[in-house]
Amino acid sequence: MELNVFVDVIKEYAQNVGFIPEKNGIWRKDINRPANEFESVAYFGFIREGQEPSGPYSDFSLCFMPEKTNDNTNSVSACAIVLVVGTQQFMYDGVLAQSPFTRRRFLRLNSNSRVYYKSDFSSITDPLPELITKLKEEHPHIRQFDDRFGPLVVAFEVVDIKNDFTVDDLPYEFKKWICAYAEFRGWPTNDSQRKEVVDVLDKLESINSKKSLTDNEIFEILKKDRYIILQGAPGTGKTFTALNIAEYKFFNEVKFTQFHAETSYSDFVYGIRPDTDSNTLVYKNSPGILYEAIKEAKEGKNVLLIIDEINRANLSNVLGPVFYLFEKNAGDNRKYKIKIGDLEIDKLPDSLYVIGTMNTADKSLAIVDFALRRRFTWITLRPKVIERDDFRKEEFLDFENMFMRHATDEELNLQPGQSYFIAADEEAMKERLKYELMPLIKEYINEGFLPSAKDEFVNYFYNKIGELMYE
Repeated sequence: MELNVFVDVIKEYAQNVGFIPEKNGIWRKDINRPANEFESVAYFGFIREGQEPSGPYSDFSLCFMPEKTNDNTNSVSACAIVLVVGTQQFMYDGVLAQSPFTRRRFLRLNSNSRVYYKSDFSSITDPLPELITKLKEEHPHIRQFDDRFGPLVVAFEVVDIKNDFTVDDLPYEFKKWICAYAEFRGWPTNDSQRKEVVDVLDKLESINSKKSLTDNEIFEILKKDRYIILQGAPGTGKTFTALNIAEYKFFNEVKFTQFHAETSYSDFVYGIRPDTDSNTLVYKNSPGILYEAIKEAKEGKNVLLIIDEINRANLSNVLGPVFYLFEKNAGDNRKYKIKIGDLEIDKLPDSLYVIGTMNTADKSLAIVDFALRRRFTWITLRPKVIERDDFRKEEFLDFENMFMRHATDEELNLQPGQSYFIAADEEAMKERLKYELMPLIKEYINEGFLPSAKDEFVNYFYNKIGELMYE
């Protein structure tokens, strides 16, 4: 594709989504260079409004670094798309750089391609390792970033250009970057521009949805690792997923228990209890659900033990010496055996599988030490869009977007899951908002979470259901 045509197409598309040169941004172009300078200097793109038309600049810009073909023509074969901070660093975008939402805007772009990005967009001291290796090894004719410019790159992708195109058939890889930057800068001002940005970015999976595992994938992990914990926010389907897996024909027996604050070793493993049928005080053995699961697994059955709300109990007290048995790679040469009733074992049977569920928003979380974490495989279930007629996708995305804008990485674990948004009709969804979601969000805020989201949630609930979260 001819270089000048490529540049014009990018600029025209940006104008279609609201870019106005010299008004809401600065257009820069430095591509008319001799061959010996092109690879070290050439670029074009969009600079934050208020900057000079040339020379050093500050804040985030979206730049394009074209790579010419090797046939001595003015054609391009690839282009690096780079989100980069100017050499004068931050003047206005410093706060935005520290916001997790800024990173999440561009993290979405990695949904169906290879985008490299920093975990901290305010960090401009160290370069991305991939920036150096990818460009040097795969695209040596794209502008190579030196020690001065390299650390200022916070995200990039290299796109191959195989065919000519116009603004009407601009490849999606370019559209998504331009639309993400347009949304970030607030370029769209009319319905047509906003619709184009929404249509392009809606094709990307949400950050949460693209990380979701299927039940089959979780089942395969369980078969391999034997002990897993499904953790996640309320409504993400932890227990639902565990019970779905329990239906697999692989298991001969399934046992279910739910932990609570008073759960003890005697309840779960083995103990003694008074015989209420006797006229005198007599104690009898009381096998717990783990003992029963072990006995059946030792008979050769594939046994699944589901421990719901595993974090609600004092795990040290409940597990006691049995903690030693939860070892996935114990081998056959362990020196010590644990006595459980009439059993003496040094490891759990190979045909015993355990799924625990843990609510990451539960304030009663027990301390989970590193030794326990090592013994289980931890799988996070995240809120996700589900395909069913009674799923209220609009409201789900409203909540996801508010959490993406305001939540810290830790607070994302509080985002209500998809089951909150299953409602037969609009009236049922309003009741869900009023009696379940609004009290939940109010509790989060009262506990000190999501402080910057308070006003947005207050307005959201009032507009949706006519109710004030705070009187």
